[in-house]
Amino acid sequence: MSVEVLLSAMGQTDMTLIEKCNIHSSCIMVNQCDRNETVFEDRDYGNVRMISTTERGLSRSRNMALKSASADVCILCDDDIVYVEGYEHIVESAFNELSDADIIVFNVNSKNTDIRPQEVLFKRVKRIPKYKMYSSVHIAFKRKSIEKAGLSFDTRFGAGSGCYAMGEDSIFFSRAYRSGLKAYVYPAVIADLYSEKSTWQRGYDEKFYYDEGAFLQAAFPYMKYFFSLYYPVRHRKHLKLSPVNCLKWIWRGIDGFKEGKTYNDFAADQKNRTNQKELYERKRK
Repeated sequence: MSVEVLLSAMGQTDMTLIEKCNIHSSCIMVNQCDRNETVFEDRDYGNVRMISTTERGLSRSRNMALKSASADVCILCDDDIVYVEGYEHIVESAFNELSDADIIVFNVNSKNTDIRPQEVLFKRVKRIPKYKMYSSVHIAFKRKSIEKAGLSFDTRFGAGSGCYAMGEDSIFFSRAYRSGLKAYVYPAVIADLYSEKSTWQRGYDEKFYYDEGAFLQAAFPYMKYFFSLYYPVRHRKHLKLSPVNCLKWIWRGIDGFKEGKTYNDFAADQKNRTNQKELYERKRK
């Protein structure tokens, strides 16, 4: 069984990031930068490829790597991941053990808990219940299962998309579940995560909840309003808005996504309405 890492990166000039991430298997690094080129290397442990592209957006990077992948099993990776020794054997063994698994979610240790708290580590193999989501860096999957289901990352979501700042990995999961793919958690650590401050997270403000509404509409079109009630409770210690306003912005995001409008589109519409109202009031006077 072959294993391949799909690494999303930005602004790289060479392949040294592969060593930094301690990758010792075949690897496709999609490097978003100011040039378009592809570089190949044959190494002792497998083939590595750096695809440099002027396209932008994390989901576009993931999709480009998916299209170029050729291994039996693929692992999603970001530039702040460092794999443990033998990770490729851990992943291979897990898929051999869980022969019916299409997706396996592994443990990843968070090394900067001030920015990203350590998630609860899995202690046993367990089928993932419907609606449960995990971030991309935990995920390994059978390439053919993903291709057969026609799955890809929604380019409207994720860092650098220009539309909605987050949720691309959760939407990927929701579509996998709807496609009937089987997903498990597995009690083995495959990597350490050295988180830095997010490039998109500005706090729990209006845009955050608008984007969450768009995510809920995309991922759970029939359960969106039910799931929206979860956010004021989950973020109660960090809310910048009142719980009622939090829900209002989520619902605006739901409606906005249906209309193809981002938060910036909504804000522009609001500004235009305000300007028109002020102009009307001045004319009345």
